[in-house]
Amino acid sequence: MKTYGYLKLPAIALTSTLLCSGILLANDPFKHIHQSGEYEIKAGTYNADTSTAPTDAAILVGGKGTDITVNVVDGDTVTLHVTTPLPNKILDAYGDSSPSTPGGKVEWNGNLNLYVTAANTSLFTPIWAVHGGGGVQSSLTINGDLKLETSNSFDRAGGRVWSLLVMAEEGASISLNGKVDLSGTSTNTSSTGTALSAGVATDVWDRATDISLGTNTLDPLDIAVRIHGIESYAARTSEAYGIYAESSPASYTINVKGNTVIENISATSGSPGFTARAAGVASGIEKYGWEGYGKGTIDFQSNLTIRDIVATGPSQAMAYGIYANSVDGNSIVNAHGKTVIENIVASGASGFASGAFAEFGGIINFNNDLTISNISAPSEAYALTVWDGGTINVNVDTNNNVKIDGDLQAWDSGSNIYVELTNASSYLRGAVSEGDGGKVNLSLTDGGTWYVTAHSTINELYINGGVVDVARTASIYYDNTLDLASSSEASTLAFHADTETNVGQIILGTNADVTVGALGAQVKVTLGGLFADDSIEYSILLINTSGSGVTLNAGDFNATFVWSGGSGAVYDGWYLFADSSGLYARYDAIPEPSTWLLLGAGVAVVIVFRRRRKNQ
Repeated sequence: MKTYGYLKLPAIALTSTLLCSGILLANDPFKHIHQSGEYEIKAGTYNADTSTAPTDAAILVGGKGTDITVNVVDGDTVTLHVTTPLPNKILDAYGDSSPSTPGGKVEWNGNLNLYVTAANTSLFTPIWAVHGGGGVQSSLTINGDLKLETSNSFDRAGGRVWSLLVMAEEGASISLNGKVDLSGTSTNTSSTGTALSAGVATDVWDRATDISLGTNTLDPLDIAVRIHGIESYAARTSEAYGIYAESSPASYTINVKGNTVIENISATSGSPGFTARAAGVASGIEKYGWEGYGKGTIDFQSNLTIRDIVATGPSQAMAYGIYANSVDGNSIVNAHGKTVIENIVASGASGFASGAFAEFGGIINFNNDLTISNISAPSEAYALTVWDGGTINVNVDTNNNVKIDGDLQAWDSGSNIYVELTNASSYLRGAVSEGDGGKVNLSLTDGGTWYVTAHSTINELYINGGVVDVARTASIYYDNTLDLASSSEASTLAFHADTETNVGQIILGTNADVTVGALGAQVKVTLGGLFADDSIEYSILLINTSGSGVTLNAGDFNATFVWSGGSGAVYDGWYLFADSSGLYARYDAIPEPSTWLLLGAGVAVVIVFRRRRKNQ
């Protein structure tokens, strides 16, 4: 066992217990561990003076084709402060570009806290593993907790400043087997520069890459992985990601264990004509542009929270909770635990935001409870979006609580969103839009509710004991079979009306049909105050069949009419009526008292007249 010094220690730490063979004194040259072997480092806090470090050296450990193990002794945590400009790596395991050259292996046993406030490099990858061939994959393992807090600022005119805190490339693997806490900023101070910052990143070309984060051994409420405060600033294009993955043609695997929080991810672009992009998770991002190549899987094994993702710029800004792109393969993101996505904000002259966005064959699976809220942008904002063959699956073949506040959009042939709302606690509150062959498949069962907030187009709507609630300013265009044949509980169609023309409505297309089972279907109409005058006749079109050829039977529907003031009072005298144009809510006027008097007087006149004729 070797004890090997690799840092200049601060003078206040030079006690007799540290003045042992191998510990560097203030006037010693900078060294780092780079040869195969097993080493010990005493637990404690160290300050790294990197002024004499070689530019290609890692501060702690750098192993090219070597096998290095470092054990933390006399405690469990090493804390390192770096306040002077440093090489671009702290822990580094690597080989070279030849597929026949073995990679390096680095294993760190103990907790590691890294605070870097003076990174000054165009490519900053403090935890890095790359390359590996000859049957030996480069690998970097930390058996303990990792906390990494960094700030990187560099002037790179016409180029990009990268800050990728945990990075695996080209046939390498990284295993962080403990709590993980990552934060860092990346700034390009040049007026012609760009910047990209990511907490975890992988870049794959022709050799598969693996990353494992976190632990399943914690208390169920503890956070195992926290990626936060990932910020990027640049005059031109600026990008920031919690987790960033790109590949072609080989694949990547990122496995995240334990409860995970990804928050406060922000990208800021300062010049008109350029883009700011931010995402909590981005699978299939090409590093020189947005439409990239994704061929791999990102798995979140436990609960996942993604919040406060912000893209800001004077021109185009794009913000995503989860993004999956698969131009060149299968890019899949799996959320196996309860997932919350909230506060996804794009701020720019042209802004686009989505809670989850899959395109070009990318796939996102939500396999447990899902909550999405507060998705905002000046141009377009959606809770779920699919384009160009992307797929999003929500609660498919399971029974979880789903609460989605926001619109759904499916565009282009082969693009699909599947959402199953299977209980009374689950809802979608928003509009649905389809175009160019994209489809949203929405299933409402056992009280699952779709609150329709604006005009919607949908072609696959299944209701079995579920509820469709159409706001007074909304409508649904439906061109398929509307199946209301519930097996156990009647389905409900709810409509809100302020006036005869300001009313929620279902419009059936030429291919539409309606099926109602033996249980019938419930129709609930909530009426505004303008309908309170019972001396007026009212007729409100609820389901428009004029363009479909469908003829409805009012007797198939059980109707309830209530007051919109919140009292729940039932309106008497209203009923349903159907003809070739559709299903109506109707009310027949009740004459005013004066009208009743006139009618009564008329009847009296007739009676008197008849009596006189009889007596003649």
